[in-house]
Amino acid sequence: MLFKAPTIDEMNAATDKNNSEIKKDLEDGAKKAKDLQKEINDLSKKLTEKKQMGYEEKKKLEDILKKQNELKNKIEESKQENQLNNQQQQENQQMDESLLEKQKQLEQLFENIMTPEMKKLFDELNKLLDKLDKNQVQEKLEQLKLSNKDMEKELDRTLEAFKQMEVEQKLQQAIDKLEDLKNKEDALKKETEGNKDTKENQDSKDKKDDTKSDNKDSKNDNKDSKDKTDSKDKKEADSKTLEKKQDELNKQFEDLKRLKRNARKKCSS
Repeated sequence: MLFKAPTIDEMNAATDKNNSEIKKDLEDGAKKAKDLQKEINDLSKKLTEKKQMGYEEKKKLEDILKKQNELKNKIEESKQENQLNNQQQQENQQMDESLLEKQKQLEQLFENIMTPEMKKLFDELNKLLDKLDKNQVQEKLEQLKLSNKDMEKELDRTLEAFKQMEVEQKLQQAIDKLEDLKNKEDALKKETEGNKDTKENQDSKDKKDDTKSDNKDSKNDNKDSKDKTDSKDKKEADSKTLEKKQDELNKQFEDLKRLKRNARKKCSS
């Protein structure tokens, strides 16, 4: 079975689908980070009001660490999906240098979301769950506040960078489509010129046939007349088909020019 290379439309559709999923994950991650920040603040306030850490505070800390770990795993998953998405695009499409650079920058931003220091802090807080030392937990919670705030900022920053890259990709897709459309128009032009040459040759042949047919009987004249009519009808049908193709290509061309203008407006805004 022969391998069929994906079309430009199929590749663009796959990229758009992957982008939507990654963008949604980043938006969800930013919201969860904000919600976690509130929970950390609430727990820290409760501990300040109590002499020692009780069962309720321990369960709340366990819940926070569980959610934080889930968020960490989701961020890691999004980072890998983004890398795979970039790799697939680079393998299947000729990428613009500017877009390649933005993809590299975005991959670095993903790396910055979850720092090694933050991971270490999670481990330390997990160890403190068994000790129930209020002072130590409070100290680590204050550090967690700062780390979580940084993570929240990095998620927002990464999301904005991703949206900008998505606009650049839309622009690149429009350029690729325009190039593909140009190739189709060139092929259609050659086909039209070829049909024109064929028509001229046929007309010349018809004239010669007309001269010869003068010497033939009326039965042959009727046959020649029918053949000429059929040939003319076929040429008219071919001409209409070509005109229809040209109209369709012109419409696609105008749609893509509009898409390109919109993409440039987004990039400049």
